[in-house]
Amino acid sequence: FVSRLVQLSQGDAQRDLQFEALWILTDMTSGTADQTRAVVDAAVVDALKNLLDSPVASAREQAATILANLAGASHELRDLVLNSGAAASIIKLAKDADGVNRLPISVMRTAARCLSCLCQGEPCPFSGDAAKPVFQTLAVFIMSSDDDIIMKACSALACLRYTAADQVTQLLKNGVCERLIDLFSHSVDEVQLSAIRASVKIAVGSRQGLDAIMQYQPVPGLKDMLSSESSMVQKASCSMIANILALGSPCVQDVIDEGCPQLIIDLLHTGDDDVKRAAARVMAVLSS
Repeated sequence: FVSRLVQLSQGDAQRDLQFEALWILTDMTSGTADQTRAVVDAAVVDALKNLLDSPVASAREQAATILANLAGASHELRDLVLNSGAAASIIKLAKDADGVNRLPISVMRTAARCLSCLCQGEPCPFSGDAAKPVFQTLAVFIMSSDDDIIMKACSALACLRYTAADQVTQLLKNGVCERLIDLFSHSVDEVQLSAIRASVKIAVGSRQGLDAIMQYQPVPGLKDMLSSESSMVQKASCSMIANILALGSPCVQDVIDEGCPQLIIDLLHTGDDDVKRAAARVMAVLSS
């Protein structure tokens, strides 16, 4: 049954039938582990990878959705999807979308989700030269005006490693670090949180990463987030301030000049338990 569905999914000439077959496969990979395994055993990954180059936008979207479901299910399946070369096809999809032939936003959202799922887990799947096209693609995604695509890009960035100077240089060249700091002032809490997580991961990866983030003056944005109505944003802001100070960043005076200490003291009295712990850590680092 599943093998027949996979076969039908390849028929671009019969689009209605292809659409229904792919939807069933999508439902199965969103179901139980046994259902997902049955789909994988039917050699679906290579078939879906080929569909990422389909001239039919809906087929590309459904293929990316199923691959994202598989990659997010386990590290074993993530590696299976990676070994198929699907990441290169997702990257090509993003490049094509940034050209003359614009893709529907739903396709781009799904592509961003798929790449984000492929970046997750240990060991980190992308390093060295293999990471360069991934960084370039995430730079395209993070510049989007769509919140969902931005968050998926930030999620992927928060999963990668930044221990090599050339990786940080590429982030700077593509405007990623500057964009992350700009997102600190975004109107949606979830976007702010995802930008903070990505920024912290870059900053703690190496001295070059810390310098790259500090180059765009994150403290004013972090200060504004200390006054957020969201306790999660308050906690994240405190945590990032504590992290960059603990790493030896020369921004202690910036933190003081922006009035952060008083806001952090206020959070020690008004925040929930998690916020209070995060605020206490900032004060401990400041006073050390």
